[in-house]
Amino acid sequence: MVQNDPSRIDEALETLPSAIGSMELGQASEPVIEELSGGIVESWVRGLVASDPAKARDVLTSDDPRLRFLKPATRSSQLSAARSELERRRREDETAQRLDRLERQNDIRGRIDDNTARLANGETPVDPVTRDETIAAYGPEKGADVWQEIRAQTGHARAMGSVAGRSPDEQARMLTAARPDPADEGYAAAQRRYTQLQDAVAADRKRLDADPAAYVTSTAKPVAAAFAAAETPEDFGRAVSLSLAEQERLGVPPSKRRAAPKAAVENLARMIGETSSTRERAEMLASWSTAIREPGPRTALLADLEKAGLPEGLRFLQPTLEAGDMAKAGRMLTALEADIALKGDTKRDLDDALLDAEPDAFERSLAGLTGDARPLAEARERDGTRRRLAAARMQAGEDADEAVRKADEDLLAGGTRVTREGLGAFSVPAGADAYKVETGLERLREEIGDRVPPATLARLLDPAGELEGDMAERMAGELLDDFADEAAWIDHPDGGYGLLVTLMDGTRGFLPGEDDKPLRVTADEAIRAHDAGWARRIDDVLSGEFGP
Repeated sequence: MVQNDPSRIDEALETLPSAIGSMELGQASEPVIEELSGGIVESWVRGLVASDPAKARDVLTSDDPRLRFLKPATRSSQLSAARSELERRRREDETAQRLDRLERQNDIRGRIDDNTARLANGETPVDPVTRDETIAAYGPEKGADVWQEIRAQTGHARAMGSVAGRSPDEQARMLTAARPDPADEGYAAAQRRYTQLQDAVAADRKRLDADPAAYVTSTAKPVAAAFAAAETPEDFGRAVSLSLAEQERLGVPPSKRRAAPKAAVENLARMIGETSSTRERAEMLASWSTAIREPGPRTALLADLEKAGLPEGLRFLQPTLEAGDMAKAGRMLTALEADIALKGDTKRDLDDALLDAEPDAFERSLAGLTGDARPLAEARERDGTRRRLAAARMQAGEDADEAVRKADEDLLAGGTRVTREGLGAFSVPAGADAYKVETGLERLREEIGDRVPPATLARLLDPAGELEGDMAERMAGELLDDFADEAAWIDHPDGGYGLLVTLMDGTRGFLPGEDDKPLRVTADEAIRAHDAGWARRIDDVLSGEFGP
């Protein structure tokens, strides 16, 4: 009774003598009362230790007369028990408080991260963190420091939000407008804001460069909505077109534009991977990739699908997918998925055949023209794909040389690649006459003055407009012959061929045309240039103006 309800200790001790007296024990009643009282007090103390150890400690260290019934050893052990229970409860309370603080801190960090992302995208924060709750979660001293960090973080995010989704020209105008005048009042604060804006612009460009497709999906709602609603290849192609247009507006170079954000790519890779037959997977790849009109981003999508788990070398199927040869695409995809490893003499025969075929001649020429080592890395990756395609053919019984030759044909989808010193390095699509393309491009290069206005070259020569009068145009006109002598045709990332020239600052780039965009020529245009040139030479022969 007393252990469960320590408040009844006095009642229990007072009623004990009368209860014992009714038993008519005589003188023997005193020891019995003493012993039973000791049990009652011990029960009382144990109840206090369990329910209120602080009170138990205070009672056991006091002169409470009721303790005269308690044995010294019991009193000492119960005092230790009370102190142990107090320590246990103290640790438990501290743990609970620490967990509560951690939970509140995690909540604050999560909301800060979410709202920082919202602010960085120009959106309104939801349930913003307050100073009071920060102090409560972190304590007065640390909380004050954390609050200052939060203010700096949200200030930076707000600055990023103000520049997010803006073109380089728009960001430059914002910086110009925000640049403080040292003579103005409040210059120090204005300079801090200006520096913050500079940092925001730099961070924004870094974020854009890291994943252009993901960036425009987060900053341009129409792009995000288009990808979210893309359930068919046609819808996907439209979403990609919106994304690429936004990337172009933001100044992303063509070679760095991506077709789709990572989440969309991973979802597409999962859909394709779950398709049962290789032929169906090839057809899905064709329908989804060719829905993208631009060849560069189309290749980038296939490369991204490789990273998302589809077979390595997938992007080298692009010519076959574009040609619509699903039987060949399915066969190539089967070889890539199988990744056959040959051994012994068979492997040595394949190694020799690959080496004899000079697999990287085209890429070495391209790297030499552009000064860019990336084609060499591309050659190594392409060679790995050739090896897997040829290995599958050898496993089916073909000899090494034939297997490598057919693997090359598969990779080019019936096209060819031309490497000619003094003219360039370019691919000729299937069905096109390589000789006519080559001679047509040579003629177009010689007639460069008819295709590129001197005013366009003048802007390259004098972008700041510092030369007087028409000096820049006259100088640019004189450079046309030099451009023709040194220019080289290479595959343009947006399709067709571009003319690679050395620009005024010493760098190499594509020569612009009338609209200041890189001059591009298709294989058909090159063939027409050849045919027109050939007709002219025939006319010269017939008129006696050509030859002896």
